[in-house]
Amino acid sequence: MTKKKVNIELEVDTNVVNSGVNPFQKVIWLARAVDSWRIFPRVFITVYIFLLYEVVMWFMALDNPNMEQAGLVSVIVGAGAAWFGLYVNSKGDGKVDIVKPQQIIVPPKKSNDYDNSYEEYQRPSAPAYLPDDNRG
Repeated sequence: MTKKKVNIELEVDTNVVNSGVNPFQKVIWLARAVDSWRIFPRVFITVYIFLLYEVVMWFMALDNPNMEQAGLVSVIVGAGAAWFGLYVNSKGDGKVDIVKPQQIIVPPKKSNDYDNSYEEYQRPSAPAYLPDDNRG
């Protein structure tokens, strides 16, 4: 068997090609919505709460519980505490955009020395209470 070395010249096109609309974009949006709503962890917590309630009610209804039954309740309560701790302390992946309050940029008032500076104006918040209308 003979070995032969070959030199190859290769040109690579690095231009970005827009191939149109992504056909999976709606699926991607749905996946992001499911991730941001945290549907599955909330369903798991709900099922656990139901399971915990049923087990505690069953255990309290026993006339003479033994060590195995008490151990079962203890394991379920401990697993729930661990699961709830993971749920509460979990953080998102940081990809969710937080919408900040809208800011309005106001051009400076007319003056002789216009220096292209803009002041930032925050929209005033609503009053804490509204006065009662007691016109009788």
